[in-house]
Amino acid sequence: MKNAVIYVHGKGGNTEEANRYKQFFDDSFEIIGFDYKSLNPWDAKIEFINYLRNNNNNKYFKKWVC
Repeated sequence: MKNAVIYVHGKGGNTEEANRYKQFFDDSFEIIGFDYKSLNPWDAKIEFINYLRNNNNNKYFKKWVC
């Protein structure tokens, strides 16, 4: 896979909601549902970065995650 879409759910949501978006992308995309513990996504920035670095997702994001 060369492409990925990261779905960050809203308040009260969950990672399973990412599955709804698979219909909009072909098989060259991996849809990743991201769950976070912070109260809002902008405070979860460090969680996003750590997830992308540590969960075999470097193949997608090594160019822009520092």
